[in-house]
Amino acid sequence: MQIQENNGTQHFTFVSKVKPGRGPNIRAKAAEREKISWEETDKLLRPLTIHYARWILFDNDTRFIYYASFDTEIDKYLDDAARIFAESGMAGFFPDLEGFPDDPASAGDAEAYRKFLAEHGVESFFQFEGYPGVTVEEIKKALKVRNAFSNMLDEMQ
Repeated sequence: MQIQENNGTQHFTFVSKVKPGRGPNIRAKAAEREKISWEETDKLLRPLTIHYARWILFDNDTRFIYYASFDTEIDKYLDDAARIFAESGMAGFFPDLEGFPDDPASAGDAEAYRKFLAEHGVESFFQFEGYPGVTVEEIKKALKVRNAFSNMLDEMQ
């Protein structure tokens, strides 16, 4: 598995082929997920401690890239992701990718994700982080303090 660390933040990227004809299915899932509020998505994905995640369909929706940057260890990330997929009923895009089982039960199987990432992970050769060594929770806390301070100043006017 191509897991890399930069200043305490873990990250991985994988590239996969899309199962034939499944590109529209992936886009439909993404459209449904866009309807979920940021707050609901944040609450659902909070255990993953994601700094940034990106999903990309390309080559006429026949190939797929996923990139994630997060604070936790990879095994915890994958265990939490499998649990989230199983509990939410949203298997993610993995079942639409070649090399991942079609079986709905695989959505809750962290080992299926480990195997898939081991087979499809790619190594990046350079990365830049705007906030090295700072966790997602520290960033959220700093934003709360900033907002509280800003609100206090607004009330003083």
